[in-house]
Amino acid sequence: MGQPRGPACAMSVLRRETRPTHADPVAERQAGAGRGCAMERAAVSRKPNIGIRELKENLSAVVDSAWEHPVSVHRYGSPWVWIVSHEVWTRNTRRIDFNPAGHPLAAVRQHLDMAMRERQPRLHAAALRAMLRIEAQPLLRALAVQLLYGLETEAALHEQISCNLLFRWFVGLSLDQQIWTPQEFGYSLERVLASAELVAILEELLLGAPVAPIAQATGIPLNQALLREWRARSVRGG
Repeated sequence: MGQPRGPACAMSVLRRETRPTHADPVAERQAGAGRGCAMERAAVSRKPNIGIRELKENLSAVVDSAWEHPVSVHRYGSPWVWIVSHEVWTRNTRRIDFNPAGHPLAAVRQHLDMAMRERQPRLHAAALRAMLRIEAQPLLRALAVQLLYGLETEAALHEQISCNLLFRWFVGLSLDQQIWTPQEFGYSLERVLASAELVAILEELLLGAPVAPIAQATGIPLNQALLREWRARSVRGG
């Protein structure tokens, strides 16, 4: 009797299925090159500074990385150009373009800043005693805005600083800087107005300030009555 052929056929099929296949060397080289390029692009994207040769060879990767952080391109070992995203460019060009040098409030800001520098040790000590949550300088400038422009409430002052680019600049906030919350702002103003020393410094800062052009332009004189009210309240201890 002959041997059954079923198992032998099955073994033959198994051997054929498990026989190793030969990879295409061209495809392997292409895949390896692709992996190498990807790794190179990833390495380039992590660099904040690159040379002009890298820029030419990996322009796409450099542009992609500029969305995450500005990229400095060097030429002959020295900085040449920067590549930045549209958001970074527009935000910073807006800041550069805003220059209120010709506005009367700019002269007042210059006067106040100079007077505050002259009183810096005293101002710093008074701010520490008042336990302010916000620096004293922007708070004093904000109170000057309230006196100069006839703003009746702290809420109105906060809203104007939030929305008015000139007031925002005058107080000392950059365009992309988040303004304080109304609660934080109100608390810190109350601490300033409860300090007789800080109110006295505010009066000194405004002494001799060029406020007349603002009064002429707006028809609103400096609110001396409100300043006297603040002085009396601070002397009483708030």
